Amino acid sequence: VKILDVKIFSGPNVYAPRSAVVMTLNAGPLASSTATQPDRKAEIERLLPGVALADVQLQGAFAHVVSELQRMAGCVRVTASTEELGVGNLFLLVADYEMAPVAIEAARLAAALVSWLTPSANEDVQGQFEPGAAIRTFVEWASFMPDQTTRAIVQEAERRGIPCYRFDDRDRSVQLGQGVRRVGMIETVTTRTSTLATAIARSKSRTRRLLARLGLPT
Repeated sequence: VKILDVKIFSGPNVYAPRSAVVMTLNAGPLASSTATQPDRKAEIERLLPGVALADVQLQGAFAHVVSELQRMAGCVRVTASTEELGVGNLFLLVADYEMAPVAIEAARLAAALVSWLTPSANEDVQGQFEPGAAIRTFVEWASFMPDQTTRAIVQEAERRGIPCYRFDDRDRSVQLGQGVRRVGMIETVTTRTSTLATAIARSKSRTRRLLARLGLPT
């Protein structure tokens, strides 16, 4: 499964009634396949408890895997669906999201998981893939994304036309605004208090990353 195109819609759109990531994918020979390696199928169902692969075409299973990965990352109101485009083996994935980067990474991981499920001539490459480790890495990465409270603040800021930035994927910090009016924030604590400065100063790794972003020696 290869991802050919990614579009991010923030709000109702022609594909979904709420914010969604829309991807064009090439399923290749998996387009109409239901063949899976039984031991690998059992492993995926163990790692992703909300996914049942019995008698499901892998194209349909792809949507279930994307949704379950997002839920494991802490997203609550997420769904996903697929639709054949009628051109070759291309299909469309429409995935609701609470955090667009999480939905995109979930789709990339789902592509690897679904490909790993099926018999392939490229067995050497598939044999090197470890789904459990890949899922743990994804969940750990997603844990550094802004939490639900921060996302609500960011969404309101964007609605008001206030620019929002994230400079570090390993930190939940967010910057609202620019120049003298900018405000840094982690969860609901802002740089207008000394609490955030203290938290940063106590973390050697966070301080080093902050100094590196400013071009200062670390």
